[in-house]
Amino acid sequence: MLACGHESRTSIRAIGAICALVIEFIVALPQVSSAQDYFQTDRGVEVGTTSSQHTETTSLGSEAYFAAQQESQTDLSTQATSLFPNAQEPSSDKKPDKVPDENAKVMSDLQKRLEALEKDLKKAKDAEQKKKDEDSLKPTIKPRGRLHLDANWFHQSDANRAAVGDIQDGTYIRRARLGFDAKAFEVTEYRLDFEMGSGGGRPSIFDAYGRVTQLPLLGNIQLGHFREPFSLEAQTSSNWLTFIERSTVTTFDPSRNWGLMIFDHNDAEDMTWAMGVFREGSDNFGDDIGDSGERAVTSRVTWLPYYDEPSQGRYFFELGASYSYRDPDNRFLVGPGGPEAATTRYFGAPENTLNEDSVGRVPLFIDISIPDAIDVQLIGLESSWNIGSLNLQTEFIGSYVDRFAASSCFFHGAYVQASYFLTGECRQWDRKLGYFGRAQVFEPFFRVQTKDCKTCTSRGAWEVAVRWNYLNLSDENINGGYLDTSGIGLNWYLSPYMRMMFDYNLADLHDFSDGRSDAQVFSTRLDVHF
Repeated sequence: MLACGHESRTSIRAIGAICALVIEFIVALPQVSSAQDYFQTDRGVEVGTTSSQHTETTSLGSEAYFAAQQESQTDLSTQATSLFPNAQEPSSDKKPDKVPDENAKVMSDLQKRLEALEKDLKKAKDAEQKKKDEDSLKPTIKPRGRLHLDANWFHQSDANRAAVGDIQDGTYIRRARLGFDAKAFEVTEYRLDFEMGSGGGRPSIFDAYGRVTQLPLLGNIQLGHFREPFSLEAQTSSNWLTFIERSTVTTFDPSRNWGLMIFDHNDAEDMTWAMGVFREGSDNFGDDIGDSGERAVTSRVTWLPYYDEPSQGRYFFELGASYSYRDPDNRFLVGPGGPEAATTRYFGAPENTLNEDSVGRVPLFIDISIPDAIDVQLIGLESSWNIGSLNLQTEFIGSYVDRFAASSCFFHGAYVQASYFLTGECRQWDRKLGYFGRAQVFEPFFRVQTKDCKTCTSRGAWEVAVRWNYLNLSDENINGGYLDTSGIGLNWYLSPYMRMMFDYNLADLHDFSDGRSDAQVFSTRLDVHF
């Protein structure tokens, strides 16, 4: 019995000591903000106190309460010491926990590795910048080229065959062009293109010019042999035309000549402008000789009243105008040293070309020459709309010719065309240069067999198009005739750099001497460019 009582008292004392430690821990916690907040909670009532005792306790001031609490804490500590006399305070010689030291070491290693990575990154950036600086002092060359392989089939009415002659079917390397673009010092650019598909015994010089960019006020200056800034259809590359050939109104296009041009665009990229002075009348090889006339001033401006930024140009509306004043090229009528005359010539034929031995094998349907021209003024108006995959494009060009011995005359032509991508693509507008660029292709064509002997196919891009155009070369006492052509086209884009083109055109000739006749032309082209 005594032993049991002693053990019971020992257990009670142990429980009391544990309770004292718990209370000491609680007291060591941060105090509440005020005694009033403390007493307004249940924590202010000790377990086992009566309601009257609680009321008496809450009536004490905050200072008395905390003093009593401190005294209670001291008594509990004394009691715990009496219960566990062998208990000792933690020794100051005890080894500290190793975890903080290990964490500090890991952090130090990470810091060193991060510093090493930053140094390596800085070295790589410095090396890249050094290479850019070195490359900026050397020209970079980018090759370019195109190959257009054509095949044409003709069907003429009897009246047309009698009026212009029999047109033979044939194949033709329409263009076989190689060249390069070069850039140096960030602000100087060069281009040189050789055409080897036109015959003539030696390559033709198409583009040969140098350019300085980013000039204050002027923007860009270009000098050499290049296309004058006139007409939307003429400015658009043959790689990106909707039909195999441009419309008949391009007979008014000045094409390529020697000249000096400035061009630029505004910051919003909704306007472009170009103006240049040119030596009029150079041939396909870039040659031109003469000391009379042969001067021209040509300009073009475009404006985008609407351009849908989120869709990157799937929807836009463009307006443009071109103007050229020309002092016609004087040509020897017989030979060098003989009489000269300023001659202006315009002509038209169905939209196709066939050459053999450097001679055109498709006869001209209408053709005029004006030997007494004083000056010529060309006026062009253009517009284009993108409505998703649908594109509408139209252009009007007129030529006003002032003559010495007769009344002035006005010749003109126009075209209207529409195209639609069946596969959802759209034509791309170059906002910095003001004409159409390379068409996008969502899914380049391929047909391959997989490892499990299945066939995977991608369709490429498909485009359909229709066009009507006319050319009127009759005015005053000049009866050159009237030609209108209607056409449909189908284009299959195997990739952005390769396509097959199929065109059908019906040419209706109104000749004042031979009457009315027509010819049908079916044309195909393989277009590869880079």
